[in-house]
Amino acid sequence: MIRRLATALALLLGLTGCASTAPFRNDHGMPIASSIASLESVTLGGQKQWILIRGRDASKPVLLFLHGGPGAPETSLVKHYLGALEMDFVVVSWDQLGGGKSYSDRIPPERLTIDHMVSDGQELVEKLRQRFGKQKILLVGHSWGTVIGTRLAQQHPERFHGYVGIAQWTNSEERELLSYQAVLGWAKETGRADAVRDLERIGPPPYTGPDEVKRIEVLKTWLQKSGGLTHGQDNMNLYLLPLFLSSEYTLAEKANFMSGLMFSMEHLWPEAMTVDLPRTAPTLDLPVLFVSGRHDFNTPLPQIERYFSQLSAPEKEHVIFENSAHSPCYEEPERFVSLMRGLGDRWNLE
Repeated sequence: MIRRLATALALLLGLTGCASTAPFRNDHGMPIASSIASLESVTLGGQKQWILIRGRDASKPVLLFLHGGPGAPETSLVKHYLGALEMDFVVVSWDQLGGGKSYSDRIPPERLTIDHMVSDGQELVEKLRQRFGKQKILLVGHSWGTVIGTRLAQQHPERFHGYVGIAQWTNSEERELLSYQAVLGWAKETGRADAVRDLERIGPPPYTGPDEVKRIEVLKTWLQKSGGLTHGQDNMNLYLLPLFLSSEYTLAEKANFMSGLMFSMEHLWPEAMTVDLPRTAPTLDLPVLFVSGRHDFNTPLPQIERYFSQLSAPEKEHVIFENSAHSPCYEEPERFVSLMRGLGDRWNLE
């Protein structure tokens, strides 16, 4: 009974109140002077956006995390699942324009382009380098964040220790087709006649015309149900519970989270479907690490392996998490944290 009440209270507190982030404290409950725990707005490209900065020691290497979507910030996920990284890094989570805390219905739609996102990212990188006195920072992207991350790494490799691509994006049109085929294969193998019927009705991508959105929704619905997003666990628990419990978002921001996602998808998805990184980014002049989930149907592993084999980089590695799908960093967080800590000596992190 007491445990249930405590859980209910935690949920209630997570859904209400002002946005804030907890400070780091020592064993006596006093704030740690060398730490940083800051939830703050920054102006990037003339637009107000938000970042969360957390690190037990502000002199540690800076890690910039680029979220997925478009329009699906992972600030709450990074803090919830990857909080151990705050011992070894100054972890910066950025809510890109149009998503999460950086969503507003007053954002000019024409402002949501990949070029603008990359420009905002470069501006943020410069602010972080100057603020923390770092020549280089560590760049980490997840899913859609790898589109922005790859471009950032390609344009200014000298500003980064290295680039980590989680569920690395490759060629969008081929990705959607391979995703469809993977989900349809799952439906046939598991005897899901309802899924087979729905998927064969919409046919394979690419989708165009007045029913484009509905067909995409059907595919993404079965993608979730197939386990191609998360392996062996509930999608909603993995992704949404940390958001509900997060102190970094106000009640209104939590309520508007889906509005930001839909706004970003509406204006960025058509351009996102033109991305072809194997063609436009065949070379990255910095160390590269890809992290993939064995069971990922959203960014299918064979496609990532092909891009990795073709990619030219001074140092590259592809690590596959066997018990993960599209979010290995959250599905197997302890292994991911260990992997990031291991980069310290290999990539000469300052």
